[in-house]
Amino acid sequence: MPRLPIRRQLPLLAFLVLWNVGCSDSQPGEIEVFLISPNGPETAAIVELEGVFDRVTAPASAVVFSEIVGGRTRVAILMRNFGDVWFRVFVPSLSDPPAARVLEVADPYNEIRDDLEGYAIQFGR
Repeated sequence: MPRLPIRRQLPLLAFLVLWNVGCSDSQPGEIEVFLISPNGPETAAIVELEGVFDRVTAPASAVVFSEIVGGRTRVAILMRNFGDVWFRVFVPSLSDPPAARVLEVADPYNEIRDDLEGYAIQFGR
């Protein structure tokens, strides 16, 4: 198979490098934080985040509060209607989301769940 001269290979190499940079997850951006519930729809949750991020925002269907406690950030998310509980965080690197754990969950009747077994946090975009 014949080889291309180097001057014809450079544009292809430049394209591949730029494409790889554009597809990299190391750039800043917003990620979504979803509460995964074994019990179906929920109304509210308190999630603790540890790591580097700039801000927390809520979807239009929710209210979010955050507070730094002992070097970690606690996020309280209150949905206007029960359903999926989620919020967004702006991170300096999409490939490095903060660590997260569920502290409390409220059911559709605003009752605190006694058992957090099976609850998890999932990140998405």
